[in-house]
Amino acid sequence: MVLLHEAAHVHRWHGPIRFSAVLLVASLAIVIGKLFLPISTTGALWGIDMPIALWLLRMTLGLLLGIFAAWGLRWLWHRTEIDADLTACRLSRRCLSYVTETETRDPESSLPASSPLQWEATMRRSAMVLCAALHNLVGSSIRAKRATWTHPSVLLRVEKLTETFGISGKSGH
Repeated sequence: MVLLHEAAHVHRWHGPIRFSAVLLVASLAIVIGKLFLPISTTGALWGIDMPIALWLLRMTLGLLLGIFAAWGLRWLWHRTEIDADLTACRLSRRCLSYVTETETRDPESSLPASSPLQWEATMRRSAMVLCAALHNLVGSSIRAKRATWTHPSVLLRVEKLTETFGISGKSGH
């Protein structure tokens, strides 16, 4: 399931989306930087040939826009991670459809492997396996609560999988 998660990033074009967002933020930073700190014709330090209050206002606005842009990138990274989790579970259904019907049939079900109910059961089992894998990766409940810059917390990811696929409980963790 971890490999399917990584394949989901490729399948959903997360790399180019993230790279484009970084390029957009960098381009905006350059343009806004030129507006906020114009090159001085008098040779003043850092281009400051304006009243200090105006300079402080421009710097404050630039800082606030930078913080906003950073949080926007963080939100995008977290959103693509959750999307990759959900897509990995959906891809598991596609992967299992390549296996013969008897191998993909739920042993507790009399439904054929191609039935929508059987596919939902497959995705639900895949979500449970991914939840367990996420918990195994972080190793402790304290680390499961911690989000990083590029990944939401494991608890949030498990919660999203639980909501989407109707898993009861938190996969035993």
